[in-house]
Amino acid sequence: MQERRQTMPQLFLAPSTGLAIGLMSGTSGDGMDAALVRFTDPLRTDATKLSCMNSIDVPCTDQADIPCMDVIPKMELVASHYVPYSAEQRHQVFRLFHPDVPARYVARMDALMGQWFGEAAVALMKKAGVEAGDVSVIGSHGQTVYHAPHDGVSLQIGDPANIACVSGCQVVSDFRRGDVARGGQGAPLVPYFDYAYFVSQDMTRVLLNIGGISNVTILVQGAKPHDVLAFDTGPGNMLIDALVGRLTGGALSFDKDGALASAGVPSMPIIEKWLASDEYVHARPPKSTGRERYGVEFLDRYLADMADLSIADQVATMTRFVAHTVVLGIEMALDQPFELMIGGGGRHNEALVRFIEELVQPVRTISPDAYGIPSDMKEAMAFALFAWQFVHGRPTNVPTATGANGPALLGQLTPRPLG
Repeated sequence: MQERRQTMPQLFLAPSTGLAIGLMSGTSGDGMDAALVRFTDPLRTDATKLSCMNSIDVPCTDQADIPCMDVIPKMELVASHYVPYSAEQRHQVFRLFHPDVPARYVARMDALMGQWFGEAAVALMKKAGVEAGDVSVIGSHGQTVYHAPHDGVSLQIGDPANIACVSGCQVVSDFRRGDVARGGQGAPLVPYFDYAYFVSQDMTRVLLNIGGISNVTILVQGAKPHDVLAFDTGPGNMLIDALVGRLTGGALSFDKDGALASAGVPSMPIIEKWLASDEYVHARPPKSTGRERYGVEFLDRYLADMADLSIADQVATMTRFVAHTVVLGIEMALDQPFELMIGGGGRHNEALVRFIEELVQPVRTISPDAYGIPSDMKEAMAFALFAWQFVHGRPTNVPTATGANGPALLGQLTPRPLG
């Protein structure tokens, strides 16, 4: 124990600035988000205890001995940076999603994407006017290539050694495996962040993130960590984007503002058929999904049912189907009035948001931007938090969301380069 106390502070040595960077590339595969965040840990309330939102029956003693599960730092976004993928990069990324992708290609892309992530971090630091020595840690989610938690597998790539070498910062990465190893889904991860910064004592909240996949976090009024429920509801932008790309011969890669869907009329008989045959949307949580179920290779089965519809009607039908899968998930988990907070790229799809609001009828719809958390950067900020908590020895999974058999310290550390 004495040896650990001597070496761990050196391994996790961090500057006093409280700065951390979060990096994210989502299932939509459109680019990289980078967020620079300043964290301020809560003050000690006495010589041995930390101020925390304690709901777990573990004493908050000295951090070197027993980490407190619920020490939530104050958070401030300092700067953000978005790096869109070029057409060639997007092609390279999407090749990773093919079920027969060669292992050698994945290995090459792991190294290359580590370089990209490192460059994104450098661009962010330059934009913010900070040096690598000012940054405590980088948290990189990486790019999900394959997610099959029932087989004990969730693979994210983006070599952290390359990120560390390019950026000059220590890196925490590979956040999902620790939860999967404890029997969890390894997803969704963001509910920890949602609970930390959005739980309300006055109102139940549903936080909906619409990326390539849609997921929800359910925060009942006055929730404690063990009350949090979260899961992937099913498809998000993934199917809509793939459909638009196919129907337009690649001229469009997504339905900007939901314009095509708004111009069409959804076919409810087709939607009802899809909902009835989709086992995932009716499965009880904990659950998570990805391109393995809703990727572009599954698009043909949807197209066959819509062969007689116009392009606008096809996009409207797919968009309405996605809305129904989201609402089914919410209704499965909640039977009381709630505020709906919508984030992710899908919030820009006005038709999709309108369909969801019509079906679920929230008390009101709010945005994370009103809380100082830009929706576009929410996930990147979350991984900055996870990295910060990791180097302070604090678990960040939510077992009630993932199904893990207990708390887990998520991530693996790659130290900053020597010299």
